[in-house]
Amino acid sequence: MKLVSKHVETITTERYQIQLTAGNIVTVTDYLDERGKVIDTVFRDEDGFDIDDAALLEYVIEFIENCE
Repeated sequence: MKLVSKHVETITTERYQIQLTAGNIVTVTDYLDERGKVIDTVFRDEDGFDIDDAALLEYVIEFIENCE
């Protein structure tokens, strides 16, 4: 057995908590590579459950971009 290669990469996380107009809080976590490119996004409710609502995620991300 032999080690063929090893790759180490630093991942940065950016986490946003947003209170929706309905009052509930959602969390968006972006995982960024060393170049600052988003490689994954996790969208969860305040109880930690994944939210599978692409339209709501798009709306929240647009809100985040306008805040920055």
